[in-house]
Amino acid sequence: TQNPIQQEQVTQQATAQQEQINQEATSIQNPAHQPVQENVGQQQTNGQQAGPQQQSFQFQQGQPVQPMQVAAPSPFVLFLKQFWAWFLSALKAPTKDSVSHKYNGLTAFGLLVFFTTLTISIPFMKFNAMTFSGFINIFIAMAFIFFAFVLGGFVVKRVVYKEVMFTLGYSFEWFGRLLAPNIGLMALAAFCSLINLNSLAIIATFASYFIFAAAAAYSLYHAENHSNLDLFYKYILASLLFGLIVTLFIMLGLTIAGELLFNGLLGGFNSYNIFNIPFGY
Repeated sequence: TQNPIQQEQVTQQATAQQEQINQEATSIQNPAHQPVQENVGQQQTNGQQAGPQQQSFQFQQGQPVQPMQVAAPSPFVLFLKQFWAWFLSALKAPTKDSVSHKYNGLTAFGLLVFFTTLTISIPFMKFNAMTFSGFINIFIAMAFIFFAFVLGGFVVKRVVYKEVMFTLGYSFEWFGRLLAPNIGLMALAAFCSLINLNSLAIIATFASYFIFAAAAAYSLYHAENHSNLDLFYKYILASLLFGLIVTLFIMLGLTIAGELLFNGLLGGFNSYNIFNIPFGY
């Protein structure tokens, strides 16, 4: 048995240990209590600088920030990029066979017709001797002429040389690659004609015509023999058939657009006729 004094000492020690345990438990439950008290003075010292930061933080908490989405390029932009790559490839290797977009050949055909029409029309436009309808008429005529070569090459490949895989769409692709230098030359000719560099425009135009003739000859005579007929006689048949198709379509194009174009040009010249000679009706 312990005396009363010892019992009182043991009770005081137990009470002190219990208070210490309670204080430690309170500090564990509220770990941020003391730093908050210490930071109150610092926040009051910062003043207005802390206000916008807190508001911005609260705004971001109220409305969560979404990741930025990059807009995908449009199909037209994608087509232009791949057409430009195709055009550069055609300039480097015009005779290279490659699978590309089905509209590359048609786009090259349209650009060639447009720049050729522009080169022919600019000298008349400088003297106000041609209207917009005259420009359209020349465009139609040149489209018929260029299409005659595309169609002639297609018929020759399928009928004479028996190349079954050579479709009309591939014919546009074929001539589009061969005539890729012509697009650049006719664009240069149109630009030179616009800034009155007529000598360079004429040189670029004749160079384009020479390449055009070389492309037509290459399409006629670059073929394989898929029948018993000798290639020499196939060349003769191909030349005759190609010449017939080209001649018919050129006449058709000039018939459709020639009369309106002729009347439009004469009507424009009458306004600048200093001798009052009646050119038109």
